[in-house]
Amino acid sequence: MICTDYIGTLEEIVEGMTATRDPFMRLTLRDNRGNSIRCRLWKEIIQAADRFDRYSIENAPRPAIIAVASVKITKPFEWIQLGATAATYVYLNQEIPDSVALRNRSHASPSSLLPTAPIPIVSSSAEIKNINELLQFDRQTATGRSFICDAAISDITAEEGWFKTECAVEACTLTAYLRDGFWTCPAHWRTTACRHV
Repeated sequence: MICTDYIGTLEEIVEGMTATRDPFMRLTLRDNRGNSIRCRLWKEIIQAADRFDRYSIENAPRPAIIAVASVKITKPFEWIQLGATAATYVYLNQEIPDSVALRNRSHASPSSLLPTAPIPIVSSSAEIKNINELLQFDRQTATGRSFICDAAISDITAEEGWFKTECAVEACTLTAYLRDGFWTCPAHWRTTACRHV
C-alpha cells in the first residue's frame, strides 16, 4: 500500500452509499499542476467532526484549498484515486506554502492552474514519474530503479499516530488492534506482535 498526502483546490463534492448502505463522500481536487484526482472518504472519516468538517468545507469561500493527509493510492478502474485510511484527516485552507501558492495562483488567473513544466531532474539516474505512472509498474519492473515524485511533507504529528498498525503475520496487510493484551486482526485471531507501516 502506498500512502501520501495530497493538496488541491476543491472542484466537487459527491455523496454516495456503498452496496452495504454505508455513506461515503468523494472529493475531486485539482493540484498546482492542473491534475484532478478523486479522494473517497468513508463513514469513519466523514462522521468524525475533528477529521472532516463538512459544514466548513461546503461553505468555504472559493477557491477552497483541501489537504488530505494519510490517504492510500488505489486504482479501481483505469484511473487512480485516493482512499481514506485509519489515519486520514481532511484540512481546509491551512496556511502552509502549498496552500497559499494554490490560492494565489487561482486568484491571479484560472489558466494559472493548467499543467506546468515538469520538475527538474536532480539525479541523472532518476526518472520523473507521477503517481499514475508509478502505479503502472509491477514490483519486479520497479525494483532497483530510482524515481522522482513531486511531494512535500508539511507537518508530522506523531502524537496522533501517523502510521498504520498492521498484523505481523507474513503477507497480511490488515489493520491490527490491541485487545486484551493481544494483537488481533480480522484474519488472524491473536498474534504476539504487530508492525508499524
